Amino acid sequence: MVNSPLVLHGATLPPAPLRLLPGRSRERRGWLALPPGRVRQWEVTLKVLPGQDHSLAPSPAGVHSLTSSWLHSNDLDPDGESHHGRHDYWVRWRRSTPDTLGIRLALLRDELSSVLVKRLFLGRAERLGQVALLVTGLREVGSARLEQLVGAPCRRWTLQFPTGVTFKRGDICMPWPSPEAVLNSIRRRLAQVWGWEPDTSAMREAIRAVAPCRIDLATRSWREGRNGRAREVALAVGEIEWAASGPEETRRLIDLLLQAGELIGVGAKTTWGAGALEVSRPGLATPPEGVATR
Repeated sequence: MVNSPLVLHGATLPPAPLRLLPGRSRERRGWLALPPGRVRQWEVTLKVLPGQDHSLAPSPAGVHSLTSSWLHSNDLDPDGESHHGRHDYWVRWRRSTPDTLGIRLALLRDELSSVLVKRLFLGRAERLGQVALLVTGLREVGSARLEQLVGAPCRRWTLQFPTGVTFKRGDICMPWPSPEAVLNSIRRRLAQVWGWEPDTSAMREAIRAVAPCRIDLATRSWREGRNGRAREVALAVGEIEWAASGPEETRRLIDLLLQAGELIGVGAKTTWGAGALEVSRPGLATPPEGVATR
């Protein structure tokens, strides 16, 4: 990926005041519990076969193609991913040594774990671009249940986007992690996969209650597609701090959504390696009950 100029650094904005909509009750306890669901994380290790003319140079498109082949459905594995429509997983990858690639997969459906284990056996040959690889490791590195997450009434959060994040409007990539974009992205994924979402008014109040108070983001980009169909994908990398006002229940909902976002990814292109979210809570001595620790 290529660095481009800094977007914003050190900018500050005051937290937005919260105004409850007329007639809305503060009692929404039912929306502060996520549905039963499990997110399982797997780590795949691949090593370059010796004696090749080409070196390992992973790209988002190459990793996307590789992981898709592991998880997409076929006649033998109908429980796999659809080739079109939503994808119930996200990917994070890194080259740990010049000849070793590590890929972390977060799978949002248990059936996908079965598909992955069935297809990825040790010694399986793979290809990334012009480089031949062998699968040398496959292990489950984490598992978390959504219904065990409990939102904390925080007033500040630091959101880190280590792999970059972007949001799509039509065919346009928009690398600005606004509260509305981030929280609605998490809400949509929860609704698509598990059928859960808070009522519209609760979401609207949560979005209005929070605002960026510190921004330290840079833009990066990659190109995807070929020839006339090639296009630039712009991402925001770095961190942004949010401040929230308003009642405790609204702040608990914000925190609950952010905890879920750490597990399920944020924004678009999560199957290409974008959208990882890491959240810290300044002033909170210990993680809230239910937060998945790594």
